[in-house]
Amino acid sequence: MLKLSTRSSYGVRAVFDLALYQGTQPVRIATIAERQKIPRSYLQQIFVRLRRSGIVKAIRGPKGGFRLGRPAQEIRIGDVVRALEGEFKPLLCTMPENFGPNCHDVDGCVSRLVCQKLDGQLNKILDSSTLSELCQESERLKILKEVPL
Repeated sequence: MLKLSTRSSYGVRAVFDLALYQGTQPVRIATIAERQKIPRSYLQQIFVRLRRSGIVKAIRGPKGGFRLGRPAQEIRIGDVVRALEGEFKPLLCTMPENFGPNCHDVDGCVSRLVCQKLDGQLNKILDSSTLSELCQESERLKILKEVPL
């Protein structure tokens, strides 16, 4: 099973929160940290990276906080993960420079073929989901919870 790092998981949750609750006022990190149960100091470090990549923008002043750097429908989950982790690197067995004495030949290794497919699908999945879609799905789930069976 593939697993996002804690940094990426927290980052996705934080920008989702920002997209969901962003109104006329910027959202403070402390508010996001409380709602998402993320350590505030760690979230501050995450927001530095997100700001550098343009995913969020900082608003200074007494009523300051953060806003999305562009519309939610233009921010892909892959953008957030890459901003926090760097470019996706292929799984080890798809990287010819890492072949070793215990590695099978390229042409005869079935696991290598699977890893190549996984690399492509991971990028597709993360780049096909936007913050806007996550917000819509969240609203749909909230409505389903409220409807009696």
